[in-house]
Formats: sequence, structure tokens, C-alpha cells
Amino acid sequence: MLGVMGRNQVALLGKAPCQGDFIRWNAADPVSQAFHRWLEESHEAVRRANTQLSSLPTGFVFTVPGARQVLVGTLATSTDKVGRVFPLAVYVTIDAAGAAEHFASLPDSFRPFLAAGSQLLADAATLSVADLEARVSGLAAVSSGDSMGAEAQKRRVLGSPVAPLVQQFQADGAPAGAQYYAFNTFVKACQAEQGKEPSKPGVTLECPFPEVLGPYGWLELARRQLRWRSLPPAMFWHLGPAPRLFLAIGTPGPAVLMHLAKPGHSSMKVWPLHTKQASAIESARNALSPPRRQVLEDANATVESFLSAFGT
Repeated sequence: MLGVMGRNQVALLGKAPCQGDFIRWNAADPVSQAFHRWLEESHEAVRRANTQLSSLPTGFVFTVPGARQVLVGTLATSTDKVGRVFPLAVYVTIDAAGAAEHFASLPDSFRPFLAAGSQLLADAATLSVADLEARVSGLAAVSSGDSMGAEAQKRRVLGSPVAPLVQQFQADGAPAGAQYYAFNTFVKACQAEQGKEPSKPGVTLECPFPEVLGPYGWLELARRQLRWRSLPPAMFWHLGPAPRLFLAIGTPGPAVLMHLAKPGHSSMKVWPLHTKQASAIESARNALSPPRRQVLEDANATVESFLSAFGT
């Protein structure tokens, strides 16, 4: 089960137009403090690049090595009373081991909370301090994970065609066979950290996904490959015109926020799953087993059959 720590207590961290000071409501725990430091470091890199986060909300699961809790929430760009830009995040704290077991379903389990939190972030510019406090308190009603809703979504996705996930790598003039590189790269990155609990910054995989399937396919594949028991990988995802998941195979570095603010940004620590190099594509194709190549080439394959081929 996905136990919420301090049940019905919702945290708000960042800046909002109704207040000149930094907001730290229900955010005194060690993981929240680490998240605050990560936001400051990441935002400073974004500021130096003369850019900023999109107004679109970004869902996240934030982790700290060795911690017994993780944060699940949503963030977006915001400002304080005098116009200084900084993200605003609303989240809950959940048990890390439970999250590790079910992390593929976290975005779906907390969908009601994330939707309500995203609306709060969108409305924050018009709210007084009292109204903002009331709205944050009101999120307690949806602060627990919806396991039944997540299970229903899981069954729906598993029975859906995997083609929309695969075909993303075959569109817009992509070289033939680009899908082989994408999925082989993802699996190799996960296998390199199989059974290892994250203890230091590692690579982050940039994974596009079709909105009709959501990020579940990538996350479940990672769960089966990583086999982490005490902590899930950190992750950040957003919908919009080009839905993307950033999956940290290690502790998340500041480059993730830069990639969210500036798509296409180049970083050694964030790996896109696409290439135009024919030699890399051919090497990846040869590295895949026949069943894995077959499921990528089968227009009728389901997400479940894809996971059966790639998840072991």
C-alpha cells in the first residue's frame, strides 16, 4: 500500500504572489529540505541560462538516498510578491518502500491529488495568503493514493496497443530503426543499476510517451529491470503538446529542471532516447533478442506483451 505520511497533511514549498517570503508549509522534514536545496540549485542554473519553467505543471516523485519517505506532487513556475521567479510545489510525503513496490502506478494513483494540486498552482497568482492556506488544506481530501483507480488504469494500459509508444521514434523524419536504439538504451541503463539502491547522481533518461498511454509503460519496464526495494527512482513528467518523462537512474541532478525549462538542452547527465547515427541503431538492433525485435515490429502487440519481452 502507498501509505501517506502524516495523513492528510499537504506541503507547499516555493514562492507565491501573495507573499514576499519563501513559503515552507508542512515542509520541515529532511526530504523536503533536500528538495528545497535541489530546487534552489536547479533554478539557479535555469536563471543563469535566461530561461524559466513552462507554466504547465510538472508531476514529480522526489527521492533522497537512505530516506524512508519520498515526495509526490506537482510544481510550476511562480513568483513572489515583488516578482522574483521561483517554482511553487505542492506535495505529500509517502512511504519509500511502498512507493518502490508500486512506483509504475504512482502518477495514476495520485492523479486526483495531482490534478487538484495543478489547479491550485494555476490559481495561486490570484489567491490571498488565507485563500491559499485554505486551498492547500482542502487538498487533504485527495491526498491519499487511489489504488483502485490506478489498478483500473494499469489494466487498461496493459491491454492497449504498444504501437503509439514505439511509433514516436519513427515519426518526423526519424531514421529507420530508431526504435531499436531507444528501447535498447533504456534497458541497458536500467540493467546497469539493477538491484543497486541509488546513492549518487546518475543518468536521467528522457522518455517521450503518448498521452493515451501515459508514462506507465516506461515506469513498469524500469521497475522490472531495476528491482529496487527500498526506494523508487526519482521522476518528473508533464503532459501538454509533447508529453515527457524524466526518469533518474540515481539521485536527480539539477540538469533535469533545465531540460524541463528548455527542451532540447544538451547535458551529459540527461540521455535522450533518440539518435541519427546509423551505426548506433544497427548496434542496438543486433543487441536485441529476436523476441524483443519482434514485439517492436508487431503492429498488434500490446503493452503487456511488450513488457513480457523487455521486462526480464
